[in-house]
This record gives sequence, C-alpha cells and structure tokens, in this order.
Amino acid sequence: MTTTEDELEIRNVLARVAHITDGRGTLDEYLTLWTEDSTWDSPVSGSFKGHAGHLERHNKYRATGVQGPEASSFHLLTTVWVKVDGDEARSMSSWVYVGNAQSEPKIEDIGTYTDTLRRTPEGWKLASRQVTQGSGEWLQRKAAEAAQH
Repeated sequence: MTTTEDELEIRNVLARVAHITDGRGTLDEYLTLWTEDSTWDSPVSGSFKGHAGHLERHNKYRATGVQGPEASSFHLLTTVWVKVDGDEARSMSSWVYVGNAQSEPKIEDIGTYTDTLRRTPEGWKLASRQVTQGSGEWLQRKAAEAAQH
C-alpha cells in the first residue's frame, strides 16, 4: 500500500467515526474502527479506554441526545492533516459540533482531534484520540435536559 492509499484509508476511518457517532451506522461497526486498547480523552467529557469505554461513552451521550440516530446532530471534520510513518500514523483535524440540525442548526462547540492510528491486519484503526474543545456548557445543558425527561 502506498502512503497515499494509507492516507485515504485513514481519512475514511476518521469520517466513518463521525458518521457513526451521529447515528449513521452501528456501534458494532464503530468498534471495528478502534484498536482494543484504544483511548479517548477529553477535558470536558472524560477519559475512556478500550471498546467497553467507547460503548460507555456512546451510551451516555446517546441517552442525553447529544449523539446517535435520535440526536439530530452532526460532527463535522475539516482541515484534516495525516502523517503516515510505517505502521503508525498521526492525524489532526478540526471539528464542529452542530446541534438541532433538523430545524434550526446551531454550532454548539468546536475543537481539535489529535489522533494516533495503527495499521492492523484488518486495516487502519484509531489507537488514541485527544480532544480539545470549549467549556462544554452545552453538554451540561443537554445532560440536565435529559435528566428531566
């Protein structure tokens, strides 16, 4: 595989993670995009490890209506940078979270994903994601709204 082919596969992994987060795919497929020992860290949302951690995070945020098929949200990735180095790769992308997408779309948050990826026999997978974002006030508001219902 050429570096260009690797980069395209990695970009598709990143895009698919965003699609599934917003409910356009299954959580089973989502897990196939991450290594078993993967980590996901955010100063607002917390730290999660492995496939069990990813499911915990998704279930938590699907319950609050922030992500998943019922959320009417989009995680948009832009300005994606990828650097392949053998069987490891790094990427950085800017993201925008748009809520209320079905009626009055509103940008709720923006940030950066800094990722490491690993080549596996099944293809490229995310090994770690470091999230930077705003204060997360909108996330706390959504959690409070969900708790009232």
